Amino acid sequence: MTTGAGRRAGRKDLPQAPSRYLTSDHPNTETSAMLLHEELTRDRIRELRKQAEGGGAERRRRAARRWQRVARWASRRAAHFDR
Repeated sequence: MTTGAGRRAGRKDLPQAPSRYLTSDHPNTETSAMLLHEELTRDRIRELRKQAEGGGAERRRRAARRWQRVARWASRRAAHFDR
């Protein structure tokens, strides 16, 4: 980004907070709360992904059992009509 004089905007051009707010004695609670919220969100997403990955195997087992039932039903039905 350039300024009107053709020079690049640097950190000097950005407004700075007073030094009394930048010490470790006065943490920025708004930023801390936002970071905590982001970390909790990331953790929840990780847990949901783990559940989704683990549920895939169970879903495949259920589908296999369902198709086995359908195949048994179809073979009984076919045997009934072959008589």
